[in-house]
Parts: sequence; structure tokens; C-alpha cells
Amino acid sequence: EKEKHKTTADAGDEKSLSTHQSTDDGSSSSGTDTVMSEMARVLQGCEVEYSFNHEYHDVLEAALMGDDDSSDDSSAEESKTVRKLQKRGRSRPPSAFAGYSKKMSSSGKKSATGYPRQDQMSPNRQDQMSPITAIPTNGQSCIILREDGSFDTIGTLSDRIENQLFPKKGLVVPEQIFLGTKDRHFIRFRDGQFVFYGPPDLAKVLNQKRNRQRRGKNRNRGKREKMQQAKVTSLAFGKAIDDFFLVRSDGSWHSNGNLPEGLEDLLDKRNDNIDLEFVSIGPDDEWAVKDKTGRVYWGGVSDEVDERLEEILEYSDVFWIDFGLEESYFLLHK
Repeated sequence: EKEKHKTTADAGDEKSLSTHQSTDDGSSSSGTDTVMSEMARVLQGCEVEYSFNHEYHDVLEAALMGDDDSSDDSSAEESKTVRKLQKRGRSRPPSAFAGYSKKMSSSGKKSATGYPRQDQMSPNRQDQMSPITAIPTNGQSCIILREDGSFDTIGTLSDRIENQLFPKKGLVVPEQIFLGTKDRHFIRFRDGQFVFYGPPDLAKVLNQKRNRQRRGKNRNRGKREKMQQAKVTSLAFGKAIDDFFLVRSDGSWHSNGNLPEGLEDLLDKRNDNIDLEFVSIGPDDEWAVKDKTGRVYWGGVSDEVDERLEEILEYSDVFWIDFGLEESYFLLHK
């Protein structure tokens, strides 16, 4: 198994790179956006590279560029087909209007009032669009999450996730979203609450508190009190229902189930160091690791991802990698 690691370059070495989409026998989008490259950098806040179901290419590109309604010019027949295939929604960003409603456009996408269309934005409004912080995917769907809590959903979400992101009453502002196959997911909201669906062992890890010894008078040994664990910074779901890898903000981590062989070997070589930034694992044993020094390791990935990571890490900092079914992936760097 091919295994590599690179150190990230200095910020001063950053180069311009347009949004990249892969070519894969019709199952993923193709082409490179050169004309809109600079605008994409402004609107996205980072470089986005991906391979995702070709059926969702137009709506995904529109969402990345902040366009609310990319398919209104399609024919009625096309709209019926699109409505069956894709759904797009967005929560209200904190800066939006006080009123909120969901409406269906001719393309069958859910959207919220308060966001003007891309062609209606002034240059200042475009500059103010919140940067993309993550694009979790399971291969069947993806969610574009922005810094202000606004988000787009593309593809087929389960009813369970749909209900969490679009409750019948009230609004939600997600801060973190992690997706896996078999409907597994984790969503943390701005108010600190979180919801998840996964194996019982994940529930134990998420709800576990650590002991802290409290000193009494005269340096006597005091009571042990429970304290909150450090915040979850990444949560990846593997092939089997019990497989997951959780990383916290202090670099500590917890794995469960069977990990990809290359990842197991890496952790052994690093003596299980508690210095991880994020870990991503996919349904086909893909994996990627970033530690707090900026070093990135990966294995089990497609040739395309392998080549892109080699190139990107020469000049840019990768801050998000996620893998889904059928060699789908999202890679964010800046």
C-alpha cells in the first residue's frame, strides 16, 4: 500500500488554483473552472476539489458559488427529473432577515429567504459571503457548511438527517457535520447541543467525561470531579457499522472497530501520539491523517486523490478531506 506524508508549505508560497472536478466515466463532474477562479476563491473562502455524482454537478457548482437558483431555466420535464434526483436546502444565516420560509423552486430545491441570488448580489455582498468550512459526504449526499452556520444540502439525505437540519419548528445553526454510510452522522449546533446516529460505543465515547483530581486543604488529596472532554474536531465513519475514529481539539483520539491497515500501521509507527488534527476514513478503506505539526499522511485512496494531494501539499494547507461511496471525495485547502 502506497503511503506518503508531506509538510505544508509556508503561507507565502500559496498559489492560485481553480476549483477542480474529476473525470470518471460519467460518475463525477469534469472540467476546470478557470474563468471564475478568482470569484470562486472569494465566495468559497478556500479551494474546493471533489469527485461527486455527475447528476448533481450543476446544483453543487451553484451551491459552491452561492447561487440560490441554478436550474430555473430548465424545461418542465427536466425539472420533474431533477426534483426526483436532488434536493437543496439552506438554513437561515444569522445575518438574514427575521422572517423565514421554505419554498420550492422549479428545480425542486429547498431554499430559505434571506439569501439573494448570485446575479443579484453586489460586489460587497459577494465579498461578505461566509467561507466554506467543511463539505462532509457519504457519496450519496453532501452538505456545504459555511462559517456562519448557513449550509446547502445536495443529494439524498435520510429522513433522520433531514429532520435534524430542517425541523418543522424553529431554526438550527449547525457548527459541525460529519456523515457516514448506513445513515451514521454527527451534528453539533451553535448552542453546544449535538445529535448523532451510530453504534453504542460511539454514544459511550461522546458522553464520557474524564476525571480531574481536586486538591483539598493542606495538599490533601481531594475529591475527583467529572470534567468535560475536549471538543470533537473530527469524526469519521468506516466501512462497518461499528467502525469510527474520533479526534478531539487537544489531539486526543479514540478509534473503534476495524481500521484500514495502513492507518493502523501509521498509528503504531507514531506510538499512538496524542497530536492529531483530523482523521478521515472512507467506506472503501481510504484514509487520511493530519497532525498538529501540519504533516498529512494518507493511503488507500484513488490515483486521482493521491496525485492531487502530492501537488497541493507543495504549496497549500489541506484542512478538510472526506471520502464517500464510489470513490467520491471532497478536499478543501487554502
